Amino acid sequence: RLLSGDLFDLGRWFQEQLDIPMELKEAAFDPAAEVPEEDDNAELLKGNLFVTLGKLKVSQRVLLAFTGNSLVRTVLLKDRNRIVRRFVLRNPKITPKEIETVCKDRQQDTEVISTVANNREWTRNYNIRRLLCYHPKTPVVQALRFVNTLYRRDLQLLARSKDVPSHVVSAARRRIMSS
Repeated sequence: RLLSGDLFDLGRWFQEQLDIPMELKEAAFDPAAEVPEEDDNAELLKGNLFVTLGKLKVSQRVLLAFTGNSLVRTVLLKDRNRIVRRFVLRNPKITPKEIETVCKDRQQDTEVISTVANNREWTRNYNIRRLLCYHPKTPVVQALRFVNTLYRRDLQLLARSKDVPSHVVSAARRRIMSS
């Protein structure tokens, strides 16, 4: 039986076994290491972290994806390995704000966008649904499902958009005409 405290201890044990560099161990579990997006040093720190994380083994990056702070999660969402990206989305500390950032990224992988679109907890958030409708890599079936929940102003913008599939644009136009 694993309790939440035991799971945290298990994560620490895995980190010790995987020989993750000490600065990453401390940064991954330190809530004070959360860096706001507006910070000027955040980009520099992300760059250094990107290089450091790139040198780790996949198993080490997977563990950090599941246990790391927001800065580590942000960098690992851009990782080449899809398993690492999948574990970032399974991280219990991921916030709706981070999911919105994922949805805004036009370079994001189709699998990640599809995972976000299939998660009911995240799609209860209107901004996430709206961003998924505007994202060109959102599967059409899921985007059409979200079009029916958009406000009129967002529908008008979506109907004029050239970045989304034509089925989604035509569904937005039909919804405008019917209301």
